[in-house]
Amino acid sequence: MNTQRHRTSLAIATLLLALAACTSTSQETAPSPASTPESTIAREPSPPRPAPALPTSLSASTEDAVHHAITSYTLLWQDYAMAAATSDYSTSTLSRHASDQALRELQGWLYRDRIAGLITLGRPAPTPRVLAVRVPEMPIEVLVADCLDAALWPKYLAAGGRSDKPPAGRQHIDATVRLDRGRWTVIGLTLASPGTC
Repeated sequence: MNTQRHRTSLAIATLLLALAACTSTSQETAPSPASTPESTIAREPSPPRPAPALPTSLSASTEDAVHHAITSYTLLWQDYAMAAATSDYSTSTLSRHASDQALRELQGWLYRDRIAGLITLGRPAPTPRVLAVRVPEMPIEVLVADCLDAALWPKYLAAGGRSDKPPAGRQHIDATVRLDRGRWTVIGLTLASPGTC
């Protein structure tokens, strides 16, 4: 009888020790909030950074470039009108505000009129508008568009009398004005077909 009670007590003691060991192991292996990886913690999004402000000098440079480009383009047509009055394609007047392809284009127009015995009288009325400004690129360039009305400066015969050739009408113009070695000149000039503006 005593032996049976002793075995029962040992069984109960062994069971209690096993339960205690399980409880201790469970407490040791359970992850604590401090050991949770950072990737599992939700973070608030950082506020967006403000865009950097453009330098004020860029605006001033652009405005200055537009002013000089429009002035040079307008003076080009004044120079051309003076040369066209005699169809003098070799005059140095044309090179004051034109160079490169634009200068060759103007000289070509006057040369054809000289061969045909024509001169052009009157004054063009340019109305340029800026399409683009390439600042602060070097060289600085300004792209200009215009509408040329040939009726404002008709052609005449060099020998006298009005030419029977009708005016070309209104023509669209694309021009490129460049600052090169401190001098603004029109370097590109494209004249579209009559009636394009």
